[in-house]
Amino acid sequence: MNAAAGPWWVRWLFPPRCQGCARLGPEPLCAACLATIPLSLLPRCEICGAWFDPLASARRCAECRRRPDGQQLVARAAAAHEGITRRLVLRYKYQRRHTAGAALGLLWAAWLAADSEAVAALGLTDALLVPVPLHRRRERWRGFNQALSLAESLAAVCDAPVVEALVRTRPTRPQVRLSGAQRERNVKGAFNLAEVSLNRARTYVLVDDVYTTGATLRECARTLRRAGAREIRAVTVARPVSAELVELARRLSEGSEVYSGTSATSVGSSP
Repeated sequence: MNAAAGPWWVRWLFPPRCQGCARLGPEPLCAACLATIPLSLLPRCEICGAWFDPLASARRCAECRRRPDGQQLVARAAAAHEGITRRLVLRYKYQRRHTAGAALGLLWAAWLAADSEAVAALGLTDALLVPVPLHRRRERWRGFNQALSLAESLAAVCDAPVVEALVRTRPTRPQVRLSGAQRERNVKGAFNLAEVSLNRARTYVLVDDVYTTGATLRECARTLRRAGAREIRAVTVARPVSAELVELARRLSEGSEVYSGTSATSVGSSP
């Protein structure tokens, strides 16, 4: 139930609440809850964005060092897939709580206001956002494509167009319980270019909810490359992170002053 919509009696019975602490209030995520989310502010792999311990000297994670250059994909995630962020993603994706989706929009804004490196690495100031598509059967069952909705909320922050450039040509197994190798096989050949023309001079940024192994995003990137795209990046709301790094990131995020007015912040705008 979206408390912000519907007749007055619906709003009276279901007043808007913070999706983090459930307190009554107009915002889908209160400032106090937003400030506790560990944003991606730690040192990270320059390719896939995997978080590093601040004392680490590596520039790339072990997986990206092993992966051939032609198979790598520059990616960034806004926050750790835990706590409030994980609950928001699950509520939005599986329970269709659109207020949780609005809260994730605030998370996009808070992260990008604090993370100029991610904005530059993703090329968001001159990018086209490409949501990872669902197969039509899965989308009918779920009722919407969460990646498309997340891309639209990100577009409102960074003023980038959304282009549904990909289609999923066959259904795939849910990835949750699959290993990394199984995920790669599961999505291989599952995407095709939609009826659009790609601009070789533009950067295409794939958008999804969670980066786990990156298998789906890399397969989408391969499809775009075969169609002629040159610059491809990827961004997700969340990424699984070890508990130790989550705690370090939380301390950094709680000390940041990026949470006031984040709903109206745009990439590249003046603070």
